[in-house]
Amino acid sequence: MALQEKWCPKLHMALPSQRSGLLVAFTDHLLTPFKIIIAGVIYGHVASKYIYVRIFRGTKHMGKRTLLATGSWALITLTLWIIAWIIAER
Repeated sequence: MALQEKWCPKLHMALPSQRSGLLVAFTDHLLTPFKIIIAGVIYGHVASKYIYVRIFRGTKHMGKRTLLATGSWALITLTLWIIAWIIAER
């Protein structure tokens, strides 16, 4: 929104929560963190699964819950979350 105001000051675009009533605005701002977290978890899961499948395609670890499979999944997911936090902090 700030970039839009800087580059196009005459073009005013109100958010849906700004145009609606107080209850809709309150609900929208209340649910925003949860929507962001859910979207992050979905993206993280998809990225982890992509890496996991690329590594274990054609092996017995792909379809069975072995120690290597579970540990690898946890390590891949943890690594992606750490990278995401580093990127988000910059």
